[in-house]
Order: sequence, then structure tokens, then C-alpha cells
Amino acid sequence: MVGVVVSILRDSSETINSGTNIVAEAYEAYTAATPTPAVTQPTDTEVLSGAQIFANNRDAVIIIRGICVDGYHWTGSGFFVDSSGIAVTNHHVMDGMISSVAILYDGREFDITGYYSYDIANDIAVIQVDGRGTSFYYVTMGDSDATRVGENVFAIGGPDWDPITFTPGMISRIAYEPINFNIYSIAGMFQSTAAIYGGNSGGPLLNDRGHVIGVNAAMHTIRTSVQFAIPINRVVLPRPGEDINQLPVGRTFTPHQPAHGEAVTYSRFPFIPTFMSVSRHGAFYFSGTPADLGLSSGDILYDFYEYLFIYEMPSQHWIAETDAFDVELARSGFVFQDIIDFGSDIWVYFFHPEQYVSLSYAFLIDSDLIIIAVVAGDVYYRFYGGEPTPINDYDVDFTGHPLIGTWAWDANPSYIYDFRPDGTGTRGLYGLRYEIYWYTYGNNLLIDSGGIGIEEWTYTIESGILTIVSNQVEGLTWSYIWQP
Repeated sequence: MVGVVVSILRDSSETINSGTNIVAEAYEAYTAATPTPAVTQPTDTEVLSGAQIFANNRDAVIIIRGICVDGYHWTGSGFFVDSSGIAVTNHHVMDGMISSVAILYDGREFDITGYYSYDIANDIAVIQVDGRGTSFYYVTMGDSDATRVGENVFAIGGPDWDPITFTPGMISRIAYEPINFNIYSIAGMFQSTAAIYGGNSGGPLLNDRGHVIGVNAAMHTIRTSVQFAIPINRVVLPRPGEDINQLPVGRTFTPHQPAHGEAVTYSRFPFIPTFMSVSRHGAFYFSGTPADLGLSSGDILYDFYEYLFIYEMPSQHWIAETDAFDVELARSGFVFQDIIDFGSDIWVYFFHPEQYVSLSYAFLIDSDLIIIAVVAGDVYYRFYGGEPTPINDYDVDFTGHPLIGTWAWDANPSYIYDFRPDGTGTRGLYGLRYEIYWYTYGNNLLIDSGGIGIEEWTYTIESGILTIVSNQVEGLTWSYIWQP
């Protein structure tokens, strides 16, 4: 399964502005001098300008702000689908909100009194805004099944606690593979280039006829031109007379969040404790290879690693929670190597001498992200040089290992390897052989011949033939024949 690193787009803050409504005052001053454009009703085939699309839909879009059960204040977006105040947004915008309001383009505020339904499988919630007799402008629903790659699209919402904004783009692809963010995994999302940010979640994605074809939900946290929206045809609107449920919006399932101190490990690396086993404020987003995460080849900060795990966490908690993670790593046998500040990224390096595995984690300062990176070998030594951890420091017993014994090179039987059960051995020509230390994990073979660093090979044994393929030099392969 191919995935990407994405971030949900509701935004958080410790406080909500109170007192004077700056947006409302600014709107009143503007409208006093400028006539409000009339809302037109285009035909289904008429292509509109961006200015027309914004004018026709801005009053149907709302900014959602509220307080969650954990005490945090959140913001997101949504849009009316009828004049009575029924609105669509993302489930993750409303998730946990115990009190919330809808703010219109003109600055007026209305209470959100409850919700009709929510759909975690598609990250959708349908809510009710109490208009107190107000008849709201509402959007025209489009047909997302008819949307094609290359179509122009437009996003409206309230990013990063700003007033309602408008951004253009186009559909760059339909992501048929699951896109993973927070607790959500959704296939068939629209990938677009219409710029969105934290707070845009739940806002409409419109086509060039001004019809809503999607609900903006997530953005790629590294590739800023990649945004994702849920097709509008997946929204199920309430039946006439359907009951309104009280806030907060709930969940049909709760993903496992390890309790503080719980010993939990990554399934691929069972000796490594997970970051969530110690974190109180982190949220897991995605894991995969650098290629899965959309990191281009040649990015030396990532190319060395086999697998990455991505978390989001407010920066004020980084030090305390990574300190706790450091303690768990030490308990699991990891040794601290160094901390390097690259300016926008801060990397911390650990090494597990028994498993011969490196774990590094990075703070992405501009994104509130933590990346945990894992790879076989001593990545700090490979990246920065210096002295690697010598294999002869390992306490091993390879009795019964299939490598134990003597192997002769098929191209020159005078060149042999001799592997001993205690992790020592020799290699070279008869009369010119020198001592080595060796170690294996899985099908990886490490050889320390002293003075030239540690060689890393992948080995297979079949029908008495040992084949080793270099993990460091492309195309380097040798074969050796078992010598009874």
C-alpha cells in the first residue's frame, strides 16, 4: 500500500479572541463603501471566473470554532447545504467539540446546536447551525463522479485562524490508494493543487461551474502543493424531520492509543519502543519508506533510512516527550550518539549495538512533526564518519549457524572464508589470511575486517553455494562453495 504523509487541517490554539469582532467591523466598513455583489445562479454548463465563484459561495461557507473535551480550542471550516442551517464539515473538525460556533463571511456568529450524522470511514460530519430565523445562503452540490484530472478547482475556508479565503488549483490525480491521516484511511480522494492549510478542513472544493465536488480534508506536510479532498457524493444528508444529536460528535471506534508507560513496540522492529508508548500529546499519522512518503531521491537526510514513522505534536511538548522516549530507548539497549541542528530540522541519533540497527528522530520545526527513522547498520558512522561500533564488542554465539565452516571462492578456490561460532573468522588466500569479525541478522551479513570499516552484505545459501551481495556497492556479488 502506497501512502503519503498528510496532516489534518483543523487548527488549534490555546485561546479564542473575544470582545470586539474585528471581522464583522471590517466587513461593515467594506460594505458601506462597496455594494455587495448579487448572488447569481449559473447554469450547469456555464464556466465561471474565480471572482464569480467566490462571490457566489462565500456566504455559504462557515468558519467553525469551538472547545474540545480536552480543553483545547479548535478551528475548521464547513458549508451550508440548505437555507435552514444544515452544514457539512469533516468528522475530525467536530470530533470532541463540546461547544462550537459557525462564523459567516460577514462576521456574524451562530451556535452549532448538534449533528445529524458522522462517517469516520470518509471523515464527514453533518451538523446543524441555529440560524434563529435566518435563511442562509447555501452551495450547489456537484457530481464528484464526473470530476476528471486536469479540471480547475477552487478551495474556500478559514486557514490558520484567518478570515475566509479563496485559492485556485486543479485536480492533479484521483488517489485510488488509501490516504492515511490521524485515524482515517480513505481511498479515492481528490488530490489537488488548491492551497489549503490548518483550518481549511471541512471547507468546499468547487469546480469551475461553482458546484461543490469535494470536502477539503488533508494536506501533504512536506510537498506543499499536494492537498486532498473527499468526493462530495459520499456525503449523506439528513432526511426531513431527522433528529439532531447533541455534541460532542463521537466515534464508532477508538484507535488504540497506548497508555503512558505501556511497553509497545513496532511490529517491524519488535525491540524498538513506539513513540506513542510514552507520548501524551502526539498523534500518529503514517509510516513507510522514504519513497512511500514522497521524499525525493537524493535527500540525504532520509535516503539512508529504510523506514520512517511520522507523528504530529505541538512543539511545546517536544522536549519532555522525547526525553521520555530517550529513556525507553536506553532501556531497550540503544546508545545515544549525537544531536545535530540543521536549522529547520534537528536530528538525534541512537544505535543498538546488539541488533546493529540505527534509530534517529527529527524535529521538523516548521511543521510540528516528529519523524522517527530506522535502518540496519550504523547510519551515524556512514553519514558523519568516525569510528563505527566494532562487531568484536558483541557477545555472540553462532553455534549451529549455516555459515559456520569454510567456503571457497568459486572463481579462485585458494581464496576462502572461515566462519567460527564465536563471531570471529578469517578470509583471504592460503598463507595470506587475516582475522575478521562477523555478525548476522536475518539475511544480512556484517564483516569487520579492521581498518576499512564494516562491510554490509545480503547473503543466501542454496545447494552448498553461499552468495553475498553488497548493500553498499551496487552490482558487487560473490559466490563461495561449501568445503566439507
